[in-house]
Amino acid sequence: MRLISKLKHTIFILPILLGVQCSTHKIYHWDTDDDFLRDEIFDNLCKKSNYGTNRDALNDYEKVVWVVLKLEMEVNNGGFDQFFFNTDDRWNDILVSSMKAIKAWNVAELCEKAIAIEAKHLDLDEQLELLNECDNAFYDSTDNLTALSLQYAKENKKHFKY
Repeated sequence: MRLISKLKHTIFILPILLGVQCSTHKIYHWDTDDDFLRDEIFDNLCKKSNYGTNRDALNDYEKVVWVVLKLEMEVNNGGFDQFFFNTDDRWNDILVSSMKAIKAWNVAELCEKAIAIEAKHLDLDEQLELLNECDNAFYDSTDNLTALSLQYAKENKKHFKY
């Protein structure tokens, strides 16, 4: 029993004696497949930002990736209208710049158009019809938001912390 106790103590103290820094912070699995990494990053950013309601909890790099992935999920699930509704327009001010930051040029243009439509406060049917055109253009876009946002995150990984 004493031997086990001494071994536990040695295993704990040895890195300190050798000057090795130990951390309890989790790190992202940057070398894993894209689907896992996307989910890992998005889940963590959701927790940090209280699912997007606390933008101040994220740094600028994390905000870019969060809003890109959030837009992709919401538009694929229910269109731009769903994105605007579920985010209470809290992210509109950085939506276009975030798309440009990851080099999603086509989607950046669609976001500009969709935000302009949303800002007009049109009759609901007219607004939905116009946003539906943006949705269809989004579905046809060649911009791969997952791949582009993960490339951006990997290029800036020092800014992504658990």
